[in-house]
Amino acid sequence: MRGRAVSQFRSVSLGLCLCALSAVGAPEGEAEVDRILERSEYFLSKRRLPDGTVGSALRLKAANELRAKLAQMKAEGTLSDATWTSIGPRPTVAGSSIVAGRVVSLTIDPRDSSVVYAGAATGGVWKTTDAGANWTQLTDDQPALASGSIALDPQNPDIVYVGTGELSFSGDSYHGAGILKSQDAGATWRNTPGPFAEVIEVRRGTAAIGSLAVHPFQTNIILAGAYFRGLDNQPRSGIYRSIDAGETWTAMPVLPGAAGIDVVFDATGTVAYASLGYYNGAPANGAYASFDAGETWTSINGTLPSQLPNGTAVGRLALALDPNDSTAQTLYAAAGPPNTSGALLGIYKTVDGGQSWDRVSNQSLCGGQCWYDLAIRVHPSNPNVVMAGGAVPPLFISMNGGLSFTSASSRGGESIHVDLHVIAFSAADARLYAASDGGIWRNEDILDPSSPHVDLNATLAITQLYPGHSIHPTDPTIGFAGAQDNQTQKYTGNLLWQSVTCGDGGQTAVDYQSPNIVYATCQNIDIRKSTLSGGSGSFFVARAGINLADRVQFIPPLTIDPIDPQRLYFGTYRLYRTSNGATLWNSISDDLSGGGPRDAITAITVAPSNPDVVYTGASTGRVSVSFNALSDPPTFDDISEGLPLRPITALAVDGTDPSTAYVTLAGYSGIDDQQGHVFQRSAGTWIDLSGDLPNIPTNDVLIDSARGGLYVATDIGVYSLQAPGQWLPLGAGLPIVPVVGMKLHSTGILRVGTHGRSAWDLNLN
Repeated sequence: MRGRAVSQFRSVSLGLCLCALSAVGAPEGEAEVDRILERSEYFLSKRRLPDGTVGSALRLKAANELRAKLAQMKAEGTLSDATWTSIGPRPTVAGSSIVAGRVVSLTIDPRDSSVVYAGAATGGVWKTTDAGANWTQLTDDQPALASGSIALDPQNPDIVYVGTGELSFSGDSYHGAGILKSQDAGATWRNTPGPFAEVIEVRRGTAAIGSLAVHPFQTNIILAGAYFRGLDNQPRSGIYRSIDAGETWTAMPVLPGAAGIDVVFDATGTVAYASLGYYNGAPANGAYASFDAGETWTSINGTLPSQLPNGTAVGRLALALDPNDSTAQTLYAAAGPPNTSGALLGIYKTVDGGQSWDRVSNQSLCGGQCWYDLAIRVHPSNPNVVMAGGAVPPLFISMNGGLSFTSASSRGGESIHVDLHVIAFSAADARLYAASDGGIWRNEDILDPSSPHVDLNATLAITQLYPGHSIHPTDPTIGFAGAQDNQTQKYTGNLLWQSVTCGDGGQTAVDYQSPNIVYATCQNIDIRKSTLSGGSGSFFVARAGINLADRVQFIPPLTIDPIDPQRLYFGTYRLYRTSNGATLWNSISDDLSGGGPRDAITAITVAPSNPDVVYTGASTGRVSVSFNALSDPPTFDDISEGLPLRPITALAVDGTDPSTAYVTLAGYSGIDDQQGHVFQRSAGTWIDLSGDLPNIPTNDVLIDSARGGLYVATDIGVYSLQAPGQWLPLGAGLPIVPVVGMKLHSTGILRVGTHGRSAWDLNLN
């Protein structure tokens, strides 16, 4: 019964996943579509509710509980003196490039093109006042760091609006908490959940707000393009409207039916344009116009034969208004296919406000992933210049109104990272800013082929790390971590990290007896080994004996035995063991996932006092244990009884008693179960330790034997168990961001990896 129930839960919870196995160890750019989609099963399946929606209202509640607790502790003087320190990546050296992480929104201050606001995927809002030479983080203490869109009040650009939740349709596009508003240029913020993250129904998913537009004169009128994640709430996607400067919003979209990709007012406010573009096709997909400041909308897809692809015939639809046309009748649209593998349908242009459209170009600008990265903009002083792009190469320029495009990705020896998400021009001096999965670049004059791209990533700490980072056994200034779309990286004590091997980078391990031996994993079944201290170019493939056809987590678990570093474990849906430092792996179990065709092992741990005791956890909620793990073959017992049917994220075993174990779980309580997220196994029974821990996905657990501590990493930070059922935030200064992994060094340094704000250290001494 347990296995059947889990299978039903998983099949719904992965409702929007379009997963496909990519080539094992594929290099950057190869099988990228499959890679992006596979992240859905790995990342969002741990954060969805059983009906397929994302529990953003529940996360917002948990984040606000944390903020209130921190404020209370500060007022009482009980907030810890120990402060978290950011250690990077800020940024990363990757070959000849400097990269940071995914940036999906940019807005330029109309008064000064050196003042720019940038929104990172899960890294919050950043601001520069010197054209990107230096960036300052503005929203670390806000309830959502996923930043989908940013807009300034045209009459008072010190008023800043942020639409939270990332609308990239990617597997790790994190959910938001509504609108953030600042009235002092980002110094302070106020959160308005609005209809985007209200607790209207406990199961309702969040809106990712991918576009914002403020009326040029009646600045109390704001339009927001939103996408409600989940299977049963698509009618809530679309364009929303506020008439009181974002204090309240229409309860339902004024333009409903699909994700609001782009929304823009013309310079006079006479007309607003919007595009709806659900990535897999939707009846409402297409272009629209409003002549009453966004209150009502009219389809402007034209008619055959001069028609813009719309409805189920188109996917993501990026829209750009030509600012040079005083009549606001000229627009461009980049039309993605209604699937996740086809090429761009074309670049379309209208000069009559959408009554008729012409396909001016059919050049592929976004590879096979137009649903994920697709952007288009018109030069502010030259109507013939159109910038567009997406995948590889990421940026193109047209000098003839979109009739033909050439790559503009590399200028002056500097190349923009692949997977472009946003293009922005300053109105006054046509300075170009572009952002991608690798960060932000600037060009002073894109019309001049000799004008170089300028890398602006030097002070951005926005890397999306995965679980399983590692630390050198004697030198805490050396470590390794895997990153989303930015490979496996090495830390050497500086904020600037070094990309050293494949990626998406996964779990890593350092041989604690011979630290020159380093192991790394990448997406799916890709294990690498270095015998030269993990230097760049020193890794070689070390997966012999593993069946590459096994079903596996996108980021699979790798564990090094605490007694014998030559012995490691790797999990697909079954457990593999090597006893010779990854020279050869052997399968030592049957299926330990207990689930369906997408389920696999998610966590492995070895008892520190007895290497014969090995625990595994799975995406189905199953926990297994072997008390003869060194036998050939060992036996495993299912010990899941008493745990909720939610994915297992981590396991830890008591340092002296191998029968005492701890487990953390993903998902949210209060839907199909009332149980928590942290359990202890004692005397053969699971005990719920969650107590007053906020109801939030919990990603890792760590036993601090030296200080008698138990710590858990959650989607809003790190907590420490103070007494039975009583948890407190650990340390001060950590952003409210998903913490996906923890490692404790013998010197007392606790290092955490975050999914969006790089890595942080806390000195527990």
